[in-house]
Amino acid sequence: MRVGDVVMVRRADGQFVTHRIIDIEPAADVDHRLLTMQGDANPDPDREIYDVAEGRRILFAVPGAGYAFDWLKQPLVTGSLLALLAAAVTWALWPVETPAAPTVESSRDAESA
Repeated sequence: MRVGDVVMVRRADGQFVTHRIIDIEPAADVDHRLLTMQGDANPDPDREIYDVAEGRRILFAVPGAGYAFDWLKQPLVTGSLLALLAAAVTWALWPVETPAAPTVESSRDAESA
């Protein structure tokens, strides 16, 4: 991990945070580092200094994707999308009446006429 990397680390409360490293200091344990991190949209660094032995480096990001995921998590949006999906599956699997195939007898009757 280096300054400038976006990493996901566990906070003291057990939750994960994904922010950019703005400073790295050695920790008391030689296998750990103290990370100062800041979210790209945040004006100030995080209050918590993260004492980590390892973290997951984010290789790529899609700007604004977090807003889309937050929007999708709203109950009204999720319910609407599920209802739309259920309607599409019902429509796709709805039985369709097929016209009866002409029989051999009806073909002979048409030829004799």
